[in-house]
Amino acid sequence: MGLLLIASLVFGGQAMAKDEQVWVRIFQAESHAIRDHALLAGHSLANYGEMLFGQVDRSTAEALQAQGVTVRISENPFKLTLGEETFDPAQRFPQRLDSPAATAPGWHLVQFQGPVRSQWLSALRDQGVRIAQPIYPFSYVVWVEPDQLSRASQLESVRWMGAWQAEWALQPQQRD
Repeated sequence: MGLLLIASLVFGGQAMAKDEQVWVRIFQAESHAIRDHALLAGHSLANYGEMLFGQVDRSTAEALQAQGVTVRISENPFKLTLGEETFDPAQRFPQRLDSPAATAPGWHLVQFQGPVRSQWLSALRDQGVRIAQPIYPFSYVVWVEPDQLSRASQLESVRWMGAWQAEWALQPQQRD
């Protein structure tokens, strides 16, 4: 009985890991209408023309790969590297618009919900935000006035927005 319980925990854990949500980029051949594929029913993926981007369960991603579809899987495509540190800004820094940086104009990092669309940048500009430099992945350094910050961070396309941290511009050995 104990052996059966251990086996179910081990194999059940593998099944659960197989059905975890993963981020995918699904590349579509022109003759292959992948967005209408039966395996993708019920999944909400952003359509970028030749690529779909979003989350599916791991078993769906692997089933598509087994059918010859080009699928790039990522546990977290939002991790960026600044100052030799790799992190997901939304996980590492909770959004705080009441910080001192929110009351003065300054540099901020904005990360979008996925591969950046030109209309997302236009929406930021429409809020008065000045876009300075792209940062991989899906991110930009921007100059924001205090009255623009709240509106800009609430745009549907914005995943995370926060004050630029000075240490991001320095290598770890150059910091205090």
